[in-house]
Amino acid sequence: MISTCDEICREVGKLRKGSGVWSSTRGTRVGPSLRQLAGGFPGATTVDWSRLLARLETCAARLADEPKMAALVGLNMWPPAAKEPSQFEDRLHWLGQKMNCSARTARRRVNEAHEQLAAEIERELTGAARSAAGPPSGWILRELSTRLRLDVPQPVAYEDRRIVATAEGLSEIKAWWDFPAGPAGSPQIIADVSYGGRLVRREEGTAGDHQAVFIELPRPLRSGEEYQFGIELRVADGATMHPHYVFTPELPCELFKLRIRFGGPPRWIREVRGQTVRAFSTARTEGAEMAVNAANEVDLAFSLPQCYLGYGAQWEL
Repeated sequence: MISTCDEICREVGKLRKGSGVWSSTRGTRVGPSLRQLAGGFPGATTVDWSRLLARLETCAARLADEPKMAALVGLNMWPPAAKEPSQFEDRLHWLGQKMNCSARTARRRVNEAHEQLAAEIERELTGAARSAAGPPSGWILRELSTRLRLDVPQPVAYEDRRIVATAEGLSEIKAWWDFPAGPAGSPQIIADVSYGGRLVRREEGTAGDHQAVFIELPRPLRSGEEYQFGIELRVADGATMHPHYVFTPELPCELFKLRIRFGGPPRWIREVRGQTVRAFSTARTEGAEMAVNAANEVDLAFSLPQCYLGYGAQWEL
């Protein structure tokens, strides 16, 4: 059950006391919603502080500039305001000087910013719960790392997927993807499990480009246990694909990493970050262009990609 915005705001208020997120007693002041935010799934009982801070920063980044600064200063996550010891009242004094207002007004700004931050946290948790209720069950995706080779006769992608079991005895998982069709129609994909399990059956959607494999694990996983497996995806001889590789998460994911190796420098390549499918499915769209390195490669990383939006790269060879 997701806490209300007011309840989350009270949790944030407890965490900001004293030295905030760096306090020696911070572990005793983290409420259930922030634990869930840190763990990525309901019922988390421990706090991964690196993930919690990353998710708080992500939620704060959606605020306007001044509320963002006020929210992070309050939690002691704004480096220019940090001092030793950095107490809450000290940070209010710093913020007041920065905003040219009294400490009392600065406190009000922090309170208002933390209300906005709580609303963003509520949206984050609600979205994660909605995604977790979808087709996948018993696990969440913690990290997807993909190496895409375009310097070979037919494209091949090597995917490493790190999951976390959210149910006891998880023994089978479903891995799926949408491999866009090129001019010759829907591509034929040859999928195999390279390590970490045994492929037991396949599934193909009616559109032809949606495919999935079901993987039997070597042993049942415990709830909260991490596990990693690998998948190899090859485009069959004669098949083609659109010039982009985009991950569109359908369940919570904390990190997506993508490395693409080209056979030579592409005419252009751009990053796709948080865009709808229409933005990259047919033609070149607006976006910051990138350059490949001396090995004709690009490296991308996306922290906490939002469900149902696209992340990756688009190019023209």
